[in-house]
Amino acid sequence: MTAAPVLQIEGLTVCYRSGRRLLPAVQQFDLTLDAGEAYGLVGESGCGKSTVAFGVMGHLPENGCLTAGRILVNGENVVGLDEPGLRRLRGAAVAMVYQDPAAALNPVMTIGRQLKEALDAHRRLPAATARAEILEVLARVRLPEPAGLLKRYPHQLSGGQLQRIVIAMALLARPRLLLLDEPTTGLDVTVEASVVALIAELAADRGMALLYISHNLGLIARVCSRVGVMYAGQLVEEGTVRQILKAPRHPYSRALIDCLPNLNDTSRHSRLAAIPGQVPNPGALPAGCLFAPRCVHAQAGLCDIAPAPRIETLADGQRVRCLRAQEISAGAPPLAFPGRSRARPESRLRLEGVTRIYGGGRSLWQYLGLAREERLRAADALSFDIGRGETVALVGESGSGKSTLARILIGLDSATDGRALYDGTNIASLPARRRPEALIRALQIVFQNPDGTLNPSHRVHRILARALKRLGHRDRHA
Repeated sequence: MTAAPVLQIEGLTVCYRSGRRLLPAVQQFDLTLDAGEAYGLVGESGCGKSTVAFGVMGHLPENGCLTAGRILVNGENVVGLDEPGLRRLRGAAVAMVYQDPAAALNPVMTIGRQLKEALDAHRRLPAATARAEILEVLARVRLPEPAGLLKRYPHQLSGGQLQRIVIAMALLARPRLLLLDEPTTGLDVTVEASVVALIAELAADRGMALLYISHNLGLIARVCSRVGVMYAGQLVEEGTVRQILKAPRHPYSRALIDCLPNLNDTSRHSRLAAIPGQVPNPGALPAGCLFAPRCVHAQAGLCDIAPAPRIETLADGQRVRCLRAQEISAGAPPLAFPGRSRARPESRLRLEGVTRIYGGGRSLWQYLGLAREERLRAADALSFDIGRGETVALVGESGSGKSTLARILIGLDSATDGRALYDGTNIASLPARRRPEALIRALQIVFQNPDGTLNPSHRVHRILARALKRLGHRDRHA
């Protein structure tokens, strides 16, 4: 007798209310996921991947509604469950690792208390047993000094550490279905490999089904057996990892793969392929194939005429939503952009032995002999040049000093030693408040976490206008 699927989604349609209109975010989506199976859902931002996951959790926003279809988790229909039923389902039957770990944790509760609360919600264990299990899970997701972490608050941990805390919290409940929304965004490649291996091991041991939502096709290729490609709320292609990544039949799937950088291409000036245009707004979907306005294979009078194509199953089991799937060759190489060699440009930024040491001053507790003096060398004698028009990558594991250097360069921190010369001006120890307007305008940064960068109580217009005014553009309306 064949076991029932852990997850079965049939004809799911999710809309968001905008005034009196219902805007389709997901349309006629189907998915079957068995125990122990790992499924990857890929596509650009705004294609509906996270909406599917929130629908499975019964956790759509207030203006979201399921207008058609059903979602079965362990044979139970999530659609129509009341709040007690959803609380019983979440965690024990299905758990989710959210994309933003900082938003998933309570900022005023310690990590230990939050993990204990998550465990108690679904599994009543003696205090000593619960603590031992929490420490074991934290160690398995490669968090150093787990006992010390239990006493800390979320703001005292890095983004990568918070990501692993959220993964550990989801694993504590031992769910049958685990949804992972960009689970490794903040992790180093070394930690990512171990955490992904742990999740796969636990899935095999417990028969847990995994639904990965990710932009990282390398991760999907490594951990998933099947892949679904979403575009503008529709599933446009589905197949095995080998079928989708080696022989995609939908132009959108192939375009996504062509966008991947080739690590074997050592040409400094080769260009990346890109998909022209952008994902259509749910309120302004084109007639016919939704991808047709961006597709190099689109045929006028065929692809741009309603109704939209249905998803069809090909002879090899691959499913594709394209009228020309049989005609399009999947093996054609991506577009090539020849580059030109050029001489090394003159230096724009020169680092000479930039060093940052934290600690070294003695606190009251150290004078009283109640604490020992600690010195942390966050950046150690960094020296390199960046030329005009040049792009330089700084890579390394968390804690290597990359962000420390960035903070020094934009004036949010100061170097303990060394020089950072920008057009001849030493900015290594020049705080932002003492920098001239022209220098502030010349050196800008894109922070890792956009949610932590933008003020949630201000509209986008006010945020941008304030920044422009600060950078010397006095006419805020212009």
